[in-house]
Amino acid sequence: MLYEGALSSVDLAIEMFHNNDVLARGRAITKAIDIVGELRASLRDGTEFTATLGELYGYMQNRLQEAHARKSEDHLLEVSRLLKCLYDGWLGVMRNLAEAQADEEVASEYASLVPANPYEMVLCSPVSARSWQV
Repeated sequence: MLYEGALSSVDLAIEMFHNNDVLARGRAITKAIDIVGELRASLRDGTEFTATLGELYGYMQNRLQEAHARKSEDHLLEVSRLLKCLYDGWLGVMRNLAEAQADEEVASEYASLVPANPYEMVLCSPVSARSWQV
């Protein structure tokens, strides 16, 4: 939700840049900076990945501030591309987690179909030395 909010704020800032509405552009950029700040503050574990991601969030905040101060659409477009890339990555992670969870549910359903009697499993097993099955 935060990525979506930041993206919509940056898109609105770009639109207001084209409409020459300085006040609305400033509000949209401020909102985007605040949202990216929330994303940055939510990083917790202190790994190299989160440190790098935190630096990227800081970079985006600086670019947003520069975009407003210098009236630069290029800075806004750059931040928009970065946010879209991160958002697409997040969607991919969520999709992979959902697929993994679905696979686990199928595996647990299959496990419930396995006979409870261990002797049945041995007799029905293809590795059994017997030529007949019960």
